[in-house]
Amino acid sequence: MRLRTRVLSFMLAGSMMLSATPVSAFAGTPVLGGGTVSPTALSETNSTGTLAFDQYGYPYDSTKGNEYETNHHTTAVVSSDGSWAYQKFTNSQGDVYILVLTENFDQALTGQTINCQVISKAPTLTGGTYNGIVQLGSTDQRSDASGCTFNAPIAVLAAGTTLTGCTANSSVQCAAADITLTGCTINRKSDDSTVLWLSKYDDSNTAAGCSMTLNNCNVSCGVLVSTDGKATINGGTYNIPGEKMGIVATGAVCITGGEFTTQIVASTNGSITIENGTFNLGERKFISAAGGDITIEDGTFDSYLQAQTGSLTIKGGTFTGLVGALNGNITIEDGTFTGQAVALSANAPKYTGVLNITGGVFAKEPQGATGSLYKLSAEGASFNGMASPVYVANQTAVPQIEITYSANPAHKVIAWRFDIDNSIKQHGNSDATDPRAAVLLAQANYQNSADNRTIRFDCVPSIKYNGYTMGALNADTVFSPVLDVLPSELTFHAATENGPASVELGADMPADRIDISCFYTNVATNEVSEEYPTEAGTYQISVILKAKGLSDELKNNIYQNRVEWNGAYHQLSYANESTGNTLTSLTSENWRFQISTNTVTLTVDENGAPVIPENAKGVRYENNTLTIDEHTTAQFAQGTTVKCDIVNNGTLDGGLFTGTVTGSGSIARGLFLHDPKTSLPTMMLSVPENASLNGITAPDATGLTTLYAINTLDGKDNMLLFIGDYIGMDPHTFYGWDLVYSLGDEENSDVEKNYIGHTHFEQPMYGPIPDGMNGVRCIFLPVLEMNASDLTITADKTESKITGAVIDSVQYVDESDPNAAPSTVYPTKAGKYKAIVTLTCPGDSTYSKARVARIGNLCYHVPETLEVEVTVEREPVQPELSIVNGLPDTTGMEADAEGVYTSKNWSYNKNTNTLSVTNSSYFETFTGLVSCKVVAGEGVKISNGYFMDTVTFDGGTVDGGWFAKEPVGCDPSAVHSIAYADGTTEFTVNKTLTVTKIWYGGPLKVNISTETPIYSVGKNYLPHQTTSLDYTSEYPTDYVLNSLPAPVLSTFTLSGVTDAYVMLDTTYRLNMTDPQELHEGVQVTVKADACDADHQVEWVATGLELSEEQKHSAELTFTMPGNAVTLTATYPSIHKVPPTDGEGNVTIPEGTDEVKGDGWTAKKDDEGKTTVTITGDKDFKDTTLNCDKITIGSNTTVSNITTETDVTVDAGGTIASGTFSGDVSGTGTIEGGTFTGTVDSSVTVTGGVFANEPTNIAASKAKVTVTGGATVNNLKNDSTNESRSSTVTVVTGKEQAIQLSAEIEGHDLIGWQETAGNSDPTLNRDSSITINQNDETERTFTPVVMMNEKDLTAAGESKITGVTVTSLLYYPVNDAGEITGEGSAERPTEDGSYILVAMLELSSQEPSENGIALFAAENTDLSRVVEQDGIGYYVPESLTVERITNGEDVPSDTGSGDSGAGGAAVAVIGGAAIGGAAYLIGTQVYLTSVLPEGASIPTNRQQLADLLWTAAGKPQPASTALFTDISAEAADSQKAARWCVEQGLLKDTGSTFKPDKHTFRPQVIKAWNDLQAKLNPQK
Repeated sequence: MRLRTRVLSFMLAGSMMLSATPVSAFAGTPVLGGGTVSPTALSETNSTGTLAFDQYGYPYDSTKGNEYETNHHTTAVVSSDGSWAYQKFTNSQGDVYILVLTENFDQALTGQTINCQVISKAPTLTGGTYNGIVQLGSTDQRSDASGCTFNAPIAVLAAGTTLTGCTANSSVQCAAADITLTGCTINRKSDDSTVLWLSKYDDSNTAAGCSMTLNNCNVSCGVLVSTDGKATINGGTYNIPGEKMGIVATGAVCITGGEFTTQIVASTNGSITIENGTFNLGERKFISAAGGDITIEDGTFDSYLQAQTGSLTIKGGTFTGLVGALNGNITIEDGTFTGQAVALSANAPKYTGVLNITGGVFAKEPQGATGSLYKLSAEGASFNGMASPVYVANQTAVPQIEITYSANPAHKVIAWRFDIDNSIKQHGNSDATDPRAAVLLAQANYQNSADNRTIRFDCVPSIKYNGYTMGALNADTVFSPVLDVLPSELTFHAATENGPASVELGADMPADRIDISCFYTNVATNEVSEEYPTEAGTYQISVILKAKGLSDELKNNIYQNRVEWNGAYHQLSYANESTGNTLTSLTSENWRFQISTNTVTLTVDENGAPVIPENAKGVRYENNTLTIDEHTTAQFAQGTTVKCDIVNNGTLDGGLFTGTVTGSGSIARGLFLHDPKTSLPTMMLSVPENASLNGITAPDATGLTTLYAINTLDGKDNMLLFIGDYIGMDPHTFYGWDLVYSLGDEENSDVEKNYIGHTHFEQPMYGPIPDGMNGVRCIFLPVLEMNASDLTITADKTESKITGAVIDSVQYVDESDPNAAPSTVYPTKAGKYKAIVTLTCPGDSTYSKARVARIGNLCYHVPETLEVEVTVEREPVQPELSIVNGLPDTTGMEADAEGVYTSKNWSYNKNTNTLSVTNSSYFETFTGLVSCKVVAGEGVKISNGYFMDTVTFDGGTVDGGWFAKEPVGCDPSAVHSIAYADGTTEFTVNKTLTVTKIWYGGPLKVNISTETPIYSVGKNYLPHQTTSLDYTSEYPTDYVLNSLPAPVLSTFTLSGVTDAYVMLDTTYRLNMTDPQELHEGVQVTVKADACDADHQVEWVATGLELSEEQKHSAELTFTMPGNAVTLTATYPSIHKVPPTDGEGNVTIPEGTDEVKGDGWTAKKDDEGKTTVTITGDKDFKDTTLNCDKITIGSNTTVSNITTETDVTVDAGGTIASGTFSGDVSGTGTIEGGTFTGTVDSSVTVTGGVFANEPTNIAASKAKVTVTGGATVNNLKNDSTNESRSSTVTVVTGKEQAIQLSAEIEGHDLIGWQETAGNSDPTLNRDSSITINQNDETERTFTPVVMMNEKDLTAAGESKITGVTVTSLLYYPVNDAGEITGEGSAERPTEDGSYILVAMLELSSQEPSENGIALFAAENTDLSRVVEQDGIGYYVPESLTVERITNGEDVPSDTGSGDSGAGGAAVAVIGGAAIGGAAYLIGTQVYLTSVLPEGASIPTNRQQLADLLWTAAGKPQPASTALFTDISAEAADSQKAARWCVEQGLLKDTGSTFKPDKHTFRPQVIKAWNDLQAKLNPQK
């Protein structure tokens, strides 16, 4: 429905031109609804003057006085002056009478009611109540209105029209440009038919070229702005009830202010800009971008804002209602939001809208938002009136924050701390009152109230400091007030019988971070002591509170002595100028006490527990601990053993104490099993494990039981008594005690004569202990009597088992012959003998002089002689070699533990079936059969016999015999006439050929051919005179083992020829191992010998086809075929892992598609793809294994494998360790290892290191990040961020070991900066890191290197951001490199040696304390570490850049080759004395110009040698000698160094080259020029 047609259907659509001319001039004027004015109607008019209205509100002819006639509304009237006319008009809907006011009309109609329709072209329509439709102006004539009341629709058609103070109770249509409504009221009708509408006056439903401005209007109806129109609302009230109507724009609306309780909607193509205003829409109303755009710059909004399908942009304002993105987008650039901001797509997938936040303050964390938001929090405080925490975005705006602290009103607020978790990882001081922080906070307009409870600042994202742009409030920030400490927060304990007066930290105060120390003031004398008073009196306690862990430099610092608890930091004690450099303290009149003293005598029960007398004060026993209060002495009788721990805050006197003794009290005397760690003089007495001391045996790590003795009391009645007892079970006889005592480095030893033969001793000790005896240790060592078991007397060995006891001589006495004389030679005749051994004990610092040998804590008394029983066994049987049944005869012999029988010149190993023979002629006449292996050594010659296994000649010779296997190690000519089975051997002969050795087989075929006729061949009547003949011997076709014939000697004599060629051929070979005659169809079972675990059985068969299973069966059963069968059992090694090539790729031999080994199978499918299946627990010992797929079977654990292959782990299978570059799938478990690829969600992960975090983690996990391009277990993400970081996931179901590595070109790695969780960074020098089980701490490791001269530019400036070179100075040095004078900025010209030193300074010597500083706190090892590109550089205070020498060709320590910085270098650069920076530039420019393109300037001798040798074409040196300090495997480095020394380019330093010795640029220049002179002598 068209709104214009509905509400203005009877208004004129065009303009009328009225004048004093006849009314016919109105003819043709268009009328609303169509049609034109009827000429006949216009002629029926009357002439009148002033516009007057009758009682019905219609115009009438006032000259006739007929104002009460009832037909005036149908009577046409025209003014005489042409200023108005009331005429009948005809249109498509019939006749209508309209009052037309022309531009000459100036009559005020105030108080008049007009019931007819009006078209006004009057300049101003003033006053009047209009109950008919009104048209103001026309397209060419403006008509304003003032003070009018319109009860029917009106239309404003002229540009620039203004309505002032008007009231409209019906619709208003603005259809022109620049229409202004000021102070107007537009009221809503109950049927919502009233509309304020900006639209063209036609059927287009657009407002192109139309605009209106509403100034302070009161509108309660809908406001519609059509397409292309523009409406501006400046103030006023817009209270439009209901949910449907409101301000609706398909054009543009700008709201600069006002109060609004109406819906505001930007429809399709519409745009609304809100610059200010108050918007309290109430329930079920909203401000909505429904296809259009809304921009809010400021205002107060207690209503729902939404982006339904359009866009909503918020640049400022205060918002207490919901802000939601449905299917449209919301951008928030600034503003304060106490309601919820949400993208509904975060919780409901049907919505697609986006919420992007770049600025603003939010009381609730936005949901589903994009952009960077930071949380600001402060315990007990509010932010801009909102409860903590709030969320801030400040990319596009800088919100102003006001924080008010309202908690703890009893405390003073000293200062505020800002703890910012930004990318700088700020730790340490962040105090807003610190002068260093003030420089930074000034840029944030930081202000604070007089009582510091309120602070204000701009939430700036970054600041400028010392030329650097640094992040400021661009991360989560905790604001903490620094409060004073109240005495009431500490706990005061009054002095009681259970303990002294004390002040302790309160329950809420963190004891792990605060040290409390008390000092005591005597109220009467004002004397102050840090020690608890001992004299009676009244004392006042004061306390000093200090933060724990501070260095001496920072221990009194006001900022460091602030500790957080209960959500706020508290100021502890400090000292600075404001306190006169005196530590502040805390006290209270309530902390006063009085003291007194008493003594208690104690006994112990049968368990060694103290018995407390009734009514005793100052002592108490509970939980196995005796506590002695201050000013109380606990006395125990001598010999009393007290078996409990003691907290001694008073005085302890007497007794032996087996528990620990702690506390602040003193000790009068006593024996202690544990070191009481007192400053009193202490002596120690110890016994080893085989003795007890005062009834106690409690050896420590050194094997000693030690009692500590303290005695400050004089007199024998106050002695201490040590009681020792030998309790050892050693079979040796006890001899006595050896006393060893030491003081400092001096140790003495002596045997206590009084204790010889006594296993018990008592040693008194009288006090007090002199200071000079403090620390003396006495060790009583039991001495045992040495006996025969401590000696070894055999034919091969005569020795003492006790170090220090030395055998001087031995005599042997035959016990079977009493008359036999003793002998010093070990007997050889079988029998029993007595060895009389004479012993000496030389003694040194280890042994006493009383024939005591000490071994650790064990001592032996060494007698002068000992007797030892000796038994000589019968001679072993050593027969001559004899072969019986194919094996050596070992009858009567015994094999040793390795299975070897040994005789004079032969031995037989039954385990390897090998006979070894030396210096024997046995085989020269032997004609039998040998079935074992034979090793023929020196002096052995084989001339005959049948040898069924391998014969190896190890010095022996051969000139005859029959061999089933080719002999090894003999002269090849000795076997030249052997004809090999299934093959041929060709010989060239001259007249006679004798076949002496052949393999058994037959028949033997001989072919003789020659170019000349054979006149005679002597053997078996061969035909004569032929050039070719064949001969077949009478050799049988089959033989069995036991019926071998004698060797066949076939001799062929040729006559009439000079040369002939003889071809020997055996048609088949007889099995020589153990041939058997079997009939076809017989069931045959053979069994292989057993083999060890590293080998497997593999049968080799001819004449029989075996399956894979049969080939590897230890016992083989088959049916005999109709042909001969040969079976040989071999024992190849078991393949522990699949066979691979040099790169770890699995290889399967040609001719087979499957290989098996120990717990694995490798198989190739039809497509040539290889799969390895592992079915048994397998440690691959770091084997690399690559194929197409690896499967780990169930109940199988695999460890230490390296593979690039995808792996499947079956259910029950486990990966324990290894390196995996492919993906892992299956339903098994990963317990450890390193993984580059993805791990499927069906794999359970309980341990390991992962480049991609797995999804099915069944244990704790920890993130580990390395920066600077470093790796974890060689895992590295190719990160493009500034720090070049890589992050891995470590699953910690069990302890995990990770290996960090980094290669920083030109730098030495000195360690890693480790940041674990929220802890301060530490320097870890170990690259091997252990992460404990269930550890979830996130860690970051930054490689730390030493900054060196490579980090300076040619101009002498630092390449490291944050490091400044403050000066470049030359210092004179002596030959030892020590500085001998002041530095100079100019290059020296005087003779001598100098070093060029760069002085370095950190851009911020101390860390800033507002959370934005660049460096870690100075009290850590990392105080001089600067991070750049993910690498930490340790910055020394100075760097030695170069060393130069004037007045010599070379430095004194280099020689002729390593040219110095003298004349040559200066001449090249120009010879002038130049400053340090110019020197660096000059040498670099010169070397860059002459060295090969891309070559780096060498900095040590090896780099210089490599450069020179490579430039010379890598010639070979004359000498092959190697330098000892260059790796022998570094062949090129050795050659380069040797050649340069030979050529005189580098100094000859002997057998070492000193490859790492620094070379300076002038040295490089001279060596390079010397090389060029050698290569180009003509130049």
